[in-house]
Amino acid sequence: MSARFAFVHNARRREEVAAYLPAAFAVLGEGMQDTRTFYVIGGYDNAGWTLDGYVIPRLASGLIFADEVSEQQARDVVACSSHPDSYIGLPARP
Repeated sequence: MSARFAFVHNARRREEVAAYLPAAFAVLGEGMQDTRTFYVIGGYDNAGWTLDGYVIPRLASGLIFADEVSEQQARDVVACSSHPDSYIGLPARP
């Protein structure tokens, strides 16, 4: 089972994003695009709580949108984050 990642747009705070995530996913960092902050999430599909089947639709229910990205794209953004100390790493594999 490999980790999956997404960029999350239209959220005001990282805590807002985290509230929608199951235990196998976490907010990993943040980036900027066109003066707007976006968040990087990552984690593992577990027991039907998959990135594309559960996490992204759940975020969308709160008008928060996400696009799946590669691990390298996620790492590049987190490495350049204005808050590198906010990086908490991936949750433990379920």
